[in-house]
Amino acid sequence: MVSTVSFEIQILPPAKIDKVLWDQIVLQSENGSFFAAYDYLQQMAPAWSGLVIGAYEAVLPLVYKTKYGIRYLTTLPFVRQLGLVGQLPIQMQTRAGYGAIFEKIHQYVNFGDISFNHANLAVVSGAGVLDAIKELPNFELDLNMPYSHLVGGYQKSLRGKLRRLEKKAALKWQPADPHNVINAYQVLISQKTKLDLKADFKRLHFLIDEPFGKTHFTAYQVNGEAAENPLLYGIYGKDKYRIYKFMTATSPVGKKQQAGVFALDKLIAIHAETTLKLDFMGSALRGVRDFIESFGAVNQPYFLYHFNHLPWPLKLIKK
Repeated sequence: MVSTVSFEIQILPPAKIDKVLWDQIVLQSENGSFFAAYDYLQQMAPAWSGLVIGAYEAVLPLVYKTKYGIRYLTTLPFVRQLGLVGQLPIQMQTRAGYGAIFEKIHQYVNFGDISFNHANLAVVSGAGVLDAIKELPNFELDLNMPYSHLVGGYQKSLRGKLRRLEKKAALKWQPADPHNVINAYQVLISQKTKLDLKADFKRLHFLIDEPFGKTHFTAYQVNGEAAENPLLYGIYGKDKYRIYKFMTATSPVGKKQQAGVFALDKLIAIHAETTLKLDFMGSALRGVRDFIESFGAVNQPYFLYHFNHLPWPLKLIKK
């Protein structure tokens, strides 16, 4: 049965989106992020449209690619989740309202993956699509307390590592050239995947020099005592509600010297006693997850929705 709701749901190309209203909702809503901002999507998405509910009460970025003439939804490079941002009108907070959002997406595209953020649980459960949802971990740490209290939430073994690092005083946090960070991360990623991400990295190099990139990203590096290459390169993002562990690349020597532990602790110390949360940008890998949890981070899972409504026989090819 087709759902009927009183609020208009539109899917608009970027040229028809009101940039001011779009950015207002994604940057001012607690369940939004600057990754869903118009300028970020314009630069980093291979292609995208925006699902708009009512007069921009809520929006949902739809990132897509096209292959063999078939448009399909995909995730945004370097970002795990976007999701529905804003507040749905009360009239849409029903099974029919939630279902209408998915019906609109299915009318637009027949296949793909789309992520919904932690605040969207009511939407994905109310729409009755949980059987097509994969829950994935994403960790956050509330920084609204003194640094000493935050350290108290670290695991005992982690506090021990930090005491030893402090005693040696061998590591230093310094500003970095963001292009050096991106290059180092690209080398690291190329060793872990066969995917061709050259175009994504090229777009990121461009974005980092634009006013939007300079506003939201900060590059840093961790150096040792010796006059050697940096032990760790990193970039973190920042908006109204969160800082984001966007990308890091640690050298083998840096791993031995606990540069990753030092860098994250420094990031937490810098932003302690603020209203921000540190978003670790998740990982389901057991080792990475254990490392993140050692800082006292709490899992705030997001939801990956996969669907395949392609006609036969294409449906058999794309699974």
